[in-house]
Amino acid sequence: MEFSKVEIISLLGVLGSVISALWIMLKGMQKRDDERLKRFEIKHEQNHDKIVELSKQHGELKGRIDGITQLSASVLDEIKRLK
Repeated sequence: MEFSKVEIISLLGVLGSVISALWIMLKGMQKRDDERLKRFEIKHEQNHDKIVELSKQHGELKGRIDGITQLSASVLDEIKRLK
């Protein structure tokens, strides 16, 4: 089975069109994915900053609780000593 020059040229044209369409679709998907990645990276940075802030607040609160616990223990010890 032989193909004529016209058929081969037509086939190459169709093949080129398909490759071109797929390339355009790929570039569009890549652009969309890049935009989504950038949004996720920004959100990740915001979440990280919030976690750092919450960790700092947690440490401060834990320190306060420990201080109050020590103070109440020393008050109870002093009360026991006075009795």
